[in-house]
Amino acid sequence: DRLAQVLVHEMTHAATFVINRTCKAHHGPIFRAWCKRVNAVYPTLKTSRTHDFIIHYKYQWRCVKPDCGNTIGRHSKSFDPTKKVCGKCR
Repeated sequence: DRLAQVLVHEMTHAATFVINRTCKAHHGPIFRAWCKRVNAVYPTLKTSRTHDFIIHYKYQWRCVKPDCGNTIGRHSKSFDPTKKVCGKCR
């Protein structure tokens, strides 16, 4: 079920790229329109711009902004946590 959700989500991205010829759609209006189309045809797949399953991260970092305290999860040591703020503080 989880794998199917992820695959359908990624295929929705592929549709925006291949059919609409845009790679900058991200989770915007074109992507959401494709989600509606997919959900209408395949209601059991329930694709959307977000998911509801828990992700377990190997590494947890705290935002460097003192008044934030937001935790950032990563699967690898992909950046220097002493220099990065979280997405909310950007």
